[in-house]
Amino acid sequence: MVWEGARSVVNRTAERVAKLAPAGKWIQHWAAARLPREACRVLFVCKGNICRSAYAEGAARALLGNSSGWEFASAGLQATPGAPPPEIAVRIAWERGVDLREHHARPMSAFDPGAVELVLVMEPVQMVDGGLAPFRGRCRVLPLGAIIGTPLIADPFGQSEAVFRVCFAQIDSAIRELANGTGMER
Repeated sequence: MVWEGARSVVNRTAERVAKLAPAGKWIQHWAAARLPREACRVLFVCKGNICRSAYAEGAARALLGNSSGWEFASAGLQATPGAPPPEIAVRIAWERGVDLREHHARPMSAFDPGAVELVLVMEPVQMVDGGLAPFRGRCRVLPLGAIIGTPLIADPFGQSEAVFRVCFAQIDSAIRELANGTGMER
């Protein structure tokens, strides 16, 4: 209960900060300075690995393909191994060119921290989650949304179709910026 309360405060604060134009630009520059300058192994992380991180993995593969040198995977901090994405996520992802029909949730423990170079989380509070402890210090950990100036990509699970569309559009924007080297001079 305490964790959920703290999580809520951190996420509300992140949303407020992101609405401030100068702060959003600062967040974007902060993330850009920490992104790898070349292709690497990326792990997208969210809570359950059935909506946000699953979509980010699929969108990154769709945009960058296998020949780009990038490698993508996804996991959940509280994933139920083998859980499928909700039907609404599968349908909206399909409309956006991402196939989630065969995706099944994977926990963080399914990944070797030494085999990952960049972890992109969906919420700032996830950066300090205990499930990421083996990865901190071994690879970079950043909020995916920071690449586009907002540290939080809100969880659409159990929400309306419109919320899923906004979430997936944010992820698409961040993936495009990642592919373009953040689109900013460094």
